[in-house]
Amino acid sequence: MRYTATSNPQVQFVLVAVLQGTTSFVRTVVAPDDLRKSTHKKTYVLSHDTLKNLADAVHTGTIRVKADLVTYVTALDLGDVESGVLSNTVLGVAFIGGMCTSHLRVAETEDTPHTFSMVAILVHEWGHSLGMVHDGDKPRYSTPAYQNTNLRRKR
Repeated sequence: MRYTATSNPQVQFVLVAVLQGTTSFVRTVVAPDDLRKSTHKKTYVLSHDTLKNLADAVHTGTIRVKADLVTYVTALDLGDVESGVLSNTVLGVAFIGGMCTSHLRVAETEDTPHTFSMVAILVHEWGHSLGMVHDGDKPRYSTPAYQNTNLRRKR
């Protein structure tokens, strides 16, 4: 669904809880700092592993919160290891359309404290969770199937 085709959208995000110290789902790796590879190492959050683990923790009730979407925010850099190489170009992740399913309603973002840098990243990732893809990408499902769908439900 295109934004121009909507009239009076009723989407509203409300912060309902902040959980601190709940990190059993987080997967990390220590690797060379991309700015000082030869002299420094740092800890990176493995974004896709952590997102999947967070989804599992919310779905199974390990993390209990009444919310339509649970977002993990970290001050660590996000990254992923592919073919033995660390890539830390990712700033946030979410499942496309995840908010509409009980087991994928999670997102993740990195933040630099005191900069509010995560705000734009959160909006972007929450858009993915609502089912939006990047401009030029094809939707992963038939959007008309979701017309007039009310995502509100008891959790």
